[in-house]
Amino acid sequence: MRRFRVLFTEGFRLTALLTGLFITSSLALMVAMYVVTNDALTTSFLKSIQNDFSTLQSAFKEEGRDEVIEVIGQLTAAPSPSRYYLLQDQSGQKLAGNLSAMTPTFETSWIDPPAGTRNRREHRIFGEGRALPDGSYLFVGADGFELSEAKEHIFDVFAAITGIAILLTLAVGALLSGGALKRIDSIIDVCRAVAANQWNRRITLTGGSREAELLATTINTMLDRISLLMESLRQVSSDIAHDLRTPLTHMRQRLEQAQRNGASDVEHVAALERALADTDEILAIFTALLNLSHIEAGMQTARVGPVNLTALLTDITQLYAPVADDRRQHLQAALAPDVMVEGDKALLTQMFSNLIENALHHGPEGTDVKVSLETLNGEAIARVSDTGPGVAPADREFIFNRFWRAERSRSTPGHGLGLALVAAIAKVHRVTIDLADNEPGLSVGLRFPT
Repeated sequence: MRRFRVLFTEGFRLTALLTGLFITSSLALMVAMYVVTNDALTTSFLKSIQNDFSTLQSAFKEEGRDEVIEVIGQLTAAPSPSRYYLLQDQSGQKLAGNLSAMTPTFETSWIDPPAGTRNRREHRIFGEGRALPDGSYLFVGADGFELSEAKEHIFDVFAAITGIAILLTLAVGALLSGGALKRIDSIIDVCRAVAANQWNRRITLTGGSREAELLATTINTMLDRISLLMESLRQVSSDIAHDLRTPLTHMRQRLEQAQRNGASDVEHVAALERALADTDEILAIFTALLNLSHIEAGMQTARVGPVNLTALLTDITQLYAPVADDRRQHLQAALAPDVMVEGDKALLTQMFSNLIENALHHGPEGTDVKVSLETLNGEAIARVSDTGPGVAPADREFIFNRFWRAERSRSTPGHGLGLALVAAIAKVHRVTIDLADNEPGLSVGLRFPT
């Protein structure tokens, strides 16, 4: 049954439909050509018959009926005539010709050939009868075999052309459908392998049709993305287990200490407070993860619209200025006026807030944090720069990963999800992020699309 699958493909069905349309149009053309050719041949036959009539009528006009008899005798002298003549008097008596006497008919008609003619059905006579001035009846006809042969030849030619075209069309359809089916089978095999956890399988690009290559490339890109997400999920699961182990272990130890005999009420209260703090830290991690998942899934991009980035950054820097002052740091802004971008205002606020918080949090006293905004070639370019310890060039490719923290930051509060949220929001808004050395410190640039 598998070898006949090509007959049930969409391509083969389309080919069969086109073949049917071709056959229908060919039949219509054949009928039209048959009618036109038949009329042309019939007209040619009638013209030759009328020429003979003109000759015989001229002979009668010049020398009478005897001359007509003589001319008919000359015309019928050939052993295998293709022309037939009959002259009979008013009583129906045959006077001349190679046909037997007949009942007079005065219109074009088909009559049977003389007795003894081979293949009489194929050699029927097509002719016309007329009355001469003396009342005698003259019939002139021609063998219709040539006319029949021409019609059959037309039919045979069209039938052969149509048959060959049908065979070629079906063969091409089967060939194309077989190639498409083979391509689809390879895609199905890869998809089944991926479903069986063989994440490294990809569709081979064969350089075939542009549409097939585009489909294969798109599926491979999708599989690359799924593989990356699965790897990210495995990494996130490992990171969650690692980062939650410490607060949960601390919580258990403190509760066990509070449970011991002899613990005072004050110690119980302190243990509960520390347990609540650990719980808040765990909940903060889950909240950040939930927000990150929603952003990556596009569940928080329904409020996209024009955003005045200048006004947004002005509000954020004014909000964090007191925080910087409390930490004895300096926060300043250099913003181009009325820079507009498309985006979700709430998400963009969170993105810049995380960047500023990260710069303030990891910078020591005296750190300068600068927020700048400019336009270049129609693009809005925002930058958050600081004079803090910065990030080593080898670590810059990891700072936007979930739960990643530099070695010197592991002893400080935090869970390593702030910059992961920045990267997710930037991706949703098609914002390009670049990292540069601020000498000292780090400079994070965000280039918004035109």
